[in-house]
Amino acid sequence: MNKENAKEFLPLVQALADGKTIQFENFIGHWEDGVNLEFGFDAKSYRIKPEPRIKPEPRTFEMYINEKGVMYPVSDYLPTNVVFKRITVREVLE
Repeated sequence: MNKENAKEFLPLVQALADGKTIQFENFIGHWEDGVNLEFGFDAKSYRIKPEPRIKPEPRTFEMYINEKGVMYPVSDYLPTNVVFKRITVREVLE
């Protein structure tokens, strides 16, 4: 790091001061957590370690299902000549 590129490193240094982990890109293109970083490479070779994504809560909703397994939202118009069963569906997130 020098005075010409110090502004590029500023967000990294601030994140490090805030207790975040700084990663560097190794020679095979994988990101590794840095320990005792010297910032000897280009600023693009470093990044703030991404936070893990928080999965949204699964949704639960009511549906109608006919004898053939076709489901319809409760708000849809339903044919009168078919028997429907009302079910509760819970979304599964992986």
